[in-house]
Amino acid sequence: MAKKPSTQFEGNRLAILRAASELFCRQGVHAASISEIARTVKLSKGTVSYYYPSKDHLIYEVTDFHLSEVTDSLFAWMGAVSPGMPISQVLESFFAHAYSTEEKCRLHICLLSDAMLGNEAIRRLLTFSLSKWRAMAEAGLQKSGCAHYGAVADALFVALESVILRRAMGDADLKIGETCAHIAEHV
Repeated sequence: MAKKPSTQFEGNRLAILRAASELFCRQGVHAASISEIARTVKLSKGTVSYYYPSKDHLIYEVTDFHLSEVTDSLFAWMGAVSPGMPISQVLESFFAHAYSTEEKCRLHICLLSDAMLGNEAIRRLLTFSLSKWRAMAEAGLQKSGCAHYGAVADALFVALESVILRRAMGDADLKIGETCAHIAEHV
């Protein structure tokens, strides 16, 4: 039985986004070509262009998809936080949910680099998402009963930037537990 057109359309769209994300991670945003992405998903370059009329459009959609996945992870984290949960546990859970893989961290660094090199649309998406994530982190910390949720969120995001960078470089010795305990104890 043939796939329904809408199911096939969505399947192709997701396959293109995932392939582009992988190639961006391995080669960088500008080194990955539409032709390579098309070969990876076994579609013609014209078909990929039907879904994403320009590479800038594809980069934007990859960024939006990536940031939406992180946001979904943070919603799951907020659901896992409970009142009275020790702050160090809340923070460790945050790191387990957000940017938990090297690939996700590498993609984030590649997209951040593109924004820093002048891609204003990506910069706006990243800025908006970081603001939203900050509010989500504060809400999760408040849910746990953290009295100094603003200061703890500040420290959490400084630590997150380091974790993203180090995970992107393949560093497995992050000492997240110790970092979370330190933030919980001293902030």
